[in-house]
Amino acid sequence: RPGILVLHDWFGVADNVRMRAQMLARRGYVAFAADLYGADVRPTGDAASAEAGKYYRDLPLLRSRVAAGFSLLQQHP
Repeated sequence: RPGILVLHDWFGVADNVRMRAQMLARRGYVAFAADLYGADVRPTGDAASAEAGKYYRDLPLLRSRVAAGFSLLQQHP
């Protein structure tokens, strides 16, 4: 089945991201919601902007996290 890598917003993998992945799965896709921030990092308020800013300022870090999510999706079709 086709796979889709779902990336989160500033707040990390939260209910909205999980809902989108589930919606895609119901439509027949393999949907993987990659957690770019890492385990237990769920920023709120101004902390979310600061956490996201780390990745905007360090594009190689962002690319490596997205590539890791894509690699995992490829390994588990």
